[in-house]
Amino acid sequence: ALPIFTEREKRILRLKQSWTAKSLELRQAVASILGWKVEFAPNGKFKLSSIFYAQGDDEDGGDPAGGLGSNYLIFDGEKGTVQVSGGPDSEFARDIKGLVKFWVEGRKEIPGLMAACTLEFYERTTRAMRM
Repeated sequence: ALPIFTEREKRILRLKQSWTAKSLELRQAVASILGWKVEFAPNGKFKLSSIFYAQGDDEDGGDPAGGLGSNYLIFDGEKGTVQVSGGPDSEFARDIKGLVKFWVEGRKEIPGLMAACTLEFYERTTRAMRM
């Protein structure tokens, strides 16, 4: 037998479905416009992974429509902080250390870091394709 929903339950279900659809739409827009995949965490933080960063053997296989893989930035909007996945000694952290030092530590500009990473990763991707 099919479950019987009250009007309130139906409304809540429709709102959840609408939120899920809009959330996916927003995530796809950010990826296509800004080049970053977004994953919202339940603790108010969110993770960003560049679609241009070589993912290698990560769990999503480098699929731009897939998950974040293991190379991402974790942002805490309340604290205004950014962390690099894998900690400060990870390969990804070492790879972007100069950009983090210049943009975040030196200028306190996370948007500058995001833009610089996008340009750096894009250049590496297109350079690799030309060779």
